[in-house]
Amino acid sequence: MSIISFSKKIKHYIWLNYVKDGAGVDKIRSWYSQKNPYSYDIEKYTQRIKNTAMPNSSTFMVNHLFYDSQLPEGNLQNAPNQIFIVWLGDNQITPTRQKSIDLIRSVNSESEVILITSDNLADYVLPEHPLHPSYEKLSYIQRSDYLRAYLMHHHGGVYMDIKPMDKPWLPLLEELNATPDMWVIAPHEIGSWNSSPASGVLGKDQRNYYKSVVNMSAFGCKPYSRFTDEWIAEVNRRMDYFSSLLESYGDPQAFGYMPEYPIPWLELAGRITSPLSLKYINRIKIVKDMQFGTCPGGYR
Repeated sequence: MSIISFSKKIKHYIWLNYVKDGAGVDKIRSWYSQKNPYSYDIEKYTQRIKNTAMPNSSTFMVNHLFYDSQLPEGNLQNAPNQIFIVWLGDNQITPTRQKSIDLIRSVNSESEVILITSDNLADYVLPEHPLHPSYEKLSYIQRSDYLRAYLMHHHGGVYMDIKPMDKPWLPLLEELNATPDMWVIAPHEIGSWNSSPASGVLGKDQRNYYKSVVNMSAFGCKPYSRFTDEWIAEVNRRMDYFSSLLESYGDPQAFGYMPEYPIPWLELAGRITSPLSLKYINRIKIVKDMQFGTCPGGYR
């Protein structure tokens, strides 16, 4: 075999196993993260010019990792045995989604499963902590992003997307509550491409340590932790930023189909919680064997 033919075979092998679907790259990242455990240090994401310090990575207009919660740790409460699922559309729940809801209820028969809709949402909004004034201008998907932060901070328990998962949450909540220094329990993100990476050094760490990033589709939280406090605070700051645009270009459709809809897909969700997952890596319990099932034709 000529050198050229051999080189082509090697190139083809690398393409199939490490480049084509990204899985090979994630294998390398997984190996790297095991050999080099993550340690949070804000200085990694800081650039210093003489006596001036500034972020070297951006999660939005600013880097929200610099804004520490002032919430006393004594405010922390146990996670209640409740599971929130959210359906805010004005259309009827689809048959596939209903099957997922039925599965969630049957698997979690020992937990209270609460379906949040537009009809009962007010029952879970605290008078002293109203929803952001621009909430109604969000797309339905991003209303869900907003509510998962709100519900986990002010109520706690579990948030789940309406997707099939056959693992009960009660043992995980009991494990979370039995561990005083843990605030969140969740599966990790499915791949580095889904880690909502920021720019700069931080984005590199998010991709390399994606198995330490909370999966935004399902997680359990103790209410009033510094994780949820910084999460909802940053959501509200970003809502403040987008509020004037939402007044003109808000979109009540599920996915924000209008091209001028102002808020990017992950801006109120993973782009906030992914960096916080690294900041509070020692306060988060990752469940490695937990994942959603599949549905013929897709979960929707």
